[in-house]
Amino acid sequence: MTTNRPYHFSLSSIDFGQTIDGLSARRDAWTKTAQWFRGELQEQFFLIEECNDEYEAQQIADHYTEIIDTLQTQASPQRERKPSAMLSHPKPGETAHGWCLYSEVLGEGPKPAERIDDGFAVYATERAALEEYAEDMITRYQEFLRGEREAEEIDSGLFVVAVTLHPDGSLSDENNQHIP
Repeated sequence: MTTNRPYHFSLSSIDFGQTIDGLSARRDAWTKTAQWFRGELQEQFFLIEECNDEYEAQQIADHYTEIIDTLQTQASPQRERKPSAMLSHPKPGETAHGWCLYSEVLGEGPKPAERIDDGFAVYATERAALEEYAEDMITRYQEFLRGEREAEEIDSGLFVVAVTLHPDGSLSDENNQHIP
């Protein structure tokens, strides 16, 4: 028995664009084939697709349109989302409030899990930190589905913590733990 189960992919924006272009080219070829059958195509140099009639050609063209629309619909929220806003070091004498992804470090307790060039990855909003967490989880589940990660390795152990960023790049968290 054949099932029509969904597949999950992760593509760069460039590869996504190439995929849409390829699907659009196939849709256009089938649309032109349907037009040819109806006597509507005026193009001199055209390679007809192999099918029985205009209805079959149009059904295939319509199916390509459905695939393209599905992909565009799924990509739209990701396209609209801006990169996570990171906090920069505040001016001397000031602090900035943000959020970090933390994990439990054996024997040390909770600690920031991400570092960037000049210190810790501190997100400007809680939502930005949660989006980064969600991206990590999506990647882990995709790796599991591809057989690249075991089930017990899916949970990253990450969690979001409100922090205060100091001018020297150090943090203090909600438990008043100071992290240099």
